[in-house]
Amino acid sequence: MNSTELPEGTEEKFDSKSIAIINAALIGLGVLITKWMTRKQELLYEELPPIIIKDGSFIIESDEDLYHSAQSPNTYKRRGFGEIKGVRVFTINEKTGRAVSDDYDDNNGVEVDIRLQRQILGVWQDIPGLVTVRTVNNAGNQKDFVLTIGKKLGKKVHPKHGRTDRYGDDDSENIRFGQIVVRENDGGGGTCNANEGDNFLIAFYKTTL
Repeated sequence: MNSTELPEGTEEKFDSKSIAIINAALIGLGVLITKWMTRKQELLYEELPPIIIKDGSFIIESDEDLYHSAQSPNTYKRRGFGEIKGVRVFTINEKTGRAVSDDYDDNNGVEVDIRLQRQILGVWQDIPGLVTVRTVNNAGNQKDFVLTIGKKLGKKVHPKHGRTDRYGDDDSENIRFGQIVVRENDGGGGTCNANEGDNFLIAFYKTTL
């Protein structure tokens, strides 16, 4: 045997050992990736607002079931929500690609009014009445989140991302949010007016932003 030759069987042992090391490394890497993906998902869920409202097809999604009754078919409640302390309004313009968000918060409460518009013969026109979002007292519990809209919404397939309930307008292909007015109980707030191509998403939080 010259100095460059390996003992018989060494190559097989070397291959088996290498394979074992590679397998162990791959398993370890897989565990790390799984943990990272799980944590990433947990962080995503932690950051999700409990309630969102979207335009384009008027949709409300909630982390808990929404309640409405035959006596108040146009009112949707998330019971025991507590005070609305934070509101974030996202504006995305599908024509320009511009995306911005405006934050409002107040430990004493935030209210929102939405002016809906319908397109008739190519012109956006106000729909009578406002969509209102308020909190109302609930005896023996935290305040209820209450959305009131001028028509009954239809039950939709359950949303993703940890929310459990979803309602939407069944005839909203020509409806948009023309104006959003946010009022903080301390006197602050603001107004968002729609430009052509604007889509809105309003996120509601139990804490200040």
